[in-house]
Amino acid sequence: MAVNSGSIEESVKRLRERTSSGTFIKAVGKGTVRDIESLVEYYELTKSCVMLPQNEAKSLYNLYVVSEGRIRRLLEGFLETMITIKSRDFAAIYPFMPSDVKELLKPLLSSNTDEGIREVLDSVLSNLNLLGSVLLNIAKREPGDVNECIKGNCHSTGSC
Repeated sequence: MAVNSGSIEESVKRLRERTSSGTFIKAVGKGTVRDIESLVEYYELTKSCVMLPQNEAKSLYNLYVVSEGRIRRLLEGFLETMITIKSRDFAAIYPFMPSDVKELLKPLLSSNTDEGIREVLDSVLSNLNLLGSVLLNIAKREPGDVNECIKGNCHSTGSC
């Protein structure tokens, strides 16, 4: 049996109609109607959720950790090189950089270069770190737990 979202939506619509019918309620009983209504409500609350198996979430999180570390080391090495070897060149071209890049690299102009590098890295990697937090939360979640999605705490992608 092929299941697609259209056939599921039609089934939900039919079940809603039937659970409001007196003859259907008499035929199956009030308890069964309440069960059907609970299942329909659960479906409505979770239909926009993407179910991700926990082992997949853990695998994605591990991949994130490795990637984030590599990106951090690459950027850190690049920024250190840019400051130490080409400091005069960097200072000379800084005023001509696009404003968003200048704002991002501004901490490198401070006297404490290690702290400046750390600030730039944190700024650049902040969105990547947000992804890591989301993946970690998913990986820690119990199988079948969709509470975050039901509460409306889905992330901008609409997935839980």
